[in-house]
Amino acid sequence: MSFIKYLLNWFIIPPLLLKVSRQLRTQKAFQHKYLTPLLQDCLKNNDGSISKADIRKIEKYYGLAVPAVLGEAYAVLRGKPMTERERKAATFLGATTGLFDDFFENRDMEDAYIRNLYNLPEDYRGNNDNERLANQCWLIALGNSAAADTLKYYAGKVHEAQIESRKQVGNGLTHKELQQITDDKGGYSVLFYRSLFDDKMPEWDEQIFYRAGALLQLENDLFDVYKDREDRIQTLVTTEIKIAELRTLYLHGWATLKKDLQKSPYDERQKVDFLKILAAIVSRGFVCLDMLAKLEKENMGHFDPSAFTRKQLICDMEKPVNLLKTLHYFAKIR
Repeated sequence: MSFIKYLLNWFIIPPLLLKVSRQLRTQKAFQHKYLTPLLQDCLKNNDGSISKADIRKIEKYYGLAVPAVLGEAYAVLRGKPMTERERKAATFLGATTGLFDDFFENRDMEDAYIRNLYNLPEDYRGNNDNERLANQCWLIALGNSAAADTLKYYAGKVHEAQIESRKQVGNGLTHKELQQITDDKGGYSVLFYRSLFDDKMPEWDEQIFYRAGALLQLENDLFDVYKDREDRIQTLVTTEIKIAELRTLYLHGWATLKKDLQKSPYDERQKVDFLKILAAIVSRGFVCLDMLAKLEKENMGHFDPSAFTRKQLICDMEKPVNLLKTLHYFAKIR
């Protein structure tokens, strides 16, 4: 990239930040109108199975990010704003996600029962208020999506990926196996959200959004290295890999995603705007990679998560220096 292009990319940042801020405000207002009343009703007669952490996860993360980031990104790519029904489906799909994540991780819940919860929600409405809340949100998402059967199909793919990810507990997985688990966990999760928009997803979207999800899962693992170390979760980051190798893998994922996007029939302007949103997210991963590389250097060129403290392994993205680095990488990789 030329220095001139790098410099010009900095001028893209202010309007992009303003746009994201507007999108978040729009989603917060929508969430307050449609989702918050349901959550408040559930809390009134809560049997104790719904925690404040569950509600925070829905309102501050999944119910907000799925429509305001992933939903808006796809709307930009196709060149048409989300309809109210699509936003409603995305909002309640996000709300369901956090709850179902806990179901997948709950060893006391049988996989067959979980499958019934998402495949037959009219018959399996849950055994406690937590499960019933997930059921209500899931039914609303299904009722407002373009194709309920497609959504259920990808819910199954996400569940399969979660089952495979249980192998990450402990040791013994090869690099290739970890790569596949990482790709599937992230790839199918993003395809799950993407599937609410269409009756039949085109092949190029399957490729693009799977690639995006795989890359975002790797980014998530970079930031979760301390948590995964403590939980004895084997990831590509906790396996004492060279940080330079991780950076190469991350760069390759980003380059492949851009290549797949360019092969799609979307309008060139829409592709550019879509990449702006993704670049803003992916840039954070490079900041974390820099931090891990510094730790590796300080440890005589050996990155061993067990050798570092929690403070050393947590990449605080609210620090001004890290925010500045994120903007630098956005301008660099665009």
